Amino acid sequence: MIVSPYDAELYGHWWFEGLQFLDDMFRQIYYDQNEIETITPGEYLERHPENQLSVPCASSWGHAGTTNTG
Repeated sequence: MIVSPYDAELYGHWWFEGLQFLDDMFRQIYYDQNEIETITPGEYLERHPENQLSVPCASSWGHAGTTNTG
Protein backbone atom coordinates (compact mmCIF):
# COMPACT_ATOMS: atom_id res chain seq x y z
CA MET A 1 0.00 0.00 0.00
CA ILE A 2 1.22 3.47 -0.87
CA VAL A 3 -0.39 6.40 0.93
CA SER A 4 0.03 9.59 -1.02
CA PRO A 5 -1.29 12.66 0.80
CA TYR A 6 -1.01 16.09 -0.78
CA ASP A 7 -1.23 19.61 0.58
CA ALA A 8 -4.21 21.11 -1.28
CA GLU A 9 -2.57 24.54 -1.19
CA LEU A 10 -0.08 23.29 -3.77
CA TYR A 11 -2.68 22.72 -6.49
CA GLY A 12 -2.81 25.59 -8.89
CA HIS A 13 -0.81 27.82 -6.54
CA TRP A 14 2.68 26.31 -6.52
CA TRP A 15 2.15 23.19 -8.60
CA PHE A 16 0.26 24.51 -11.62
CA GLU A 17 0.12 21.22 -13.52
CA GLY A 18 -0.67 19.22 -10.38
CA LEU A 19 -4.37 18.73 -11.02
CA GLN A 20 -3.76 17.65 -14.61
CA PHE A 21 -1.01 15.27 -13.50
CA LEU A 22 -3.28 13.62 -10.92
CA ASP A 23 -6.18 13.41 -13.38
CA ASP A 24 -3.96 11.74 -16.00
CA MET A 25 -2.41 9.39 -13.45
CA PHE A 26 -5.74 8.17 -12.05
CA ARG A 27 -7.21 7.73 -15.54
CA GLN A 28 -4.20 5.65 -16.60
CA ILE A 29 -4.43 3.55 -13.45
CA TYR A 30 -8.12 2.93 -14.11
CA TYR A 31 -8.09 2.38 -17.90
CA ASP A 32 -4.58 1.35 -18.97
CA GLN A 33 -3.47 -1.38 -16.57
CA ASN A 34 -4.61 -3.99 -14.08
CA GLU A 35 -1.58 -4.30 -11.80
CA ILE A 36 -2.56 -1.77 -9.14
CA GLU A 37 -5.82 -0.31 -7.90
CA THR A 38 -6.74 2.79 -5.97
CA ILE A 39 -8.62 2.49 -2.69
CA THR A 40 -9.20 4.75 0.27
CA PRO A 41 -7.69 4.05 3.70
CA GLY A 42 -11.21 3.15 4.92
CA GLU A 43 -11.61 0.59 2.12
CA TYR A 44 -8.24 -0.92 3.00
CA LEU A 45 -9.24 -1.27 6.66
CA GLU A 46 -12.51 -2.94 5.67
CA ARG A 47 -10.58 -5.50 3.62
CA HIS A 48 -7.80 -5.94 6.19
CA PRO A 49 -9.23 -5.30 9.68
CA GLU A 50 -6.17 -6.68 11.51
CA ASN A 51 -3.07 -4.53 11.09
CA GLN A 52 0.35 -4.27 12.66
CA LEU A 53 0.76 -1.16 14.77
CA SER A 54 3.84 0.97 14.33
CA VAL A 55 5.43 3.61 16.52
CA PRO A 56 7.56 6.10 14.57
CA CYS A 57 11.00 6.91 15.95
CA ALA A 58 11.71 10.28 17.49
CA SER A 59 12.64 12.90 14.93
CA SER A 60 14.54 16.15 14.73
CA TRP A 61 11.66 17.65 12.76
CA GLY A 62 10.12 20.58 14.58
CA HIS A 63 10.76 24.13 15.67
CA ALA A 64 14.20 25.21 14.43
CA GLY A 65 14.80 21.69 13.14
CA THR A 66 15.22 20.18 16.57
CA THR A 67 13.16 18.56 19.31
CA ASN A 68 15.47 20.10 21.88
CA THR A 69 13.63 22.98 23.53
CA GLY A 70 16.56 24.01 25.77
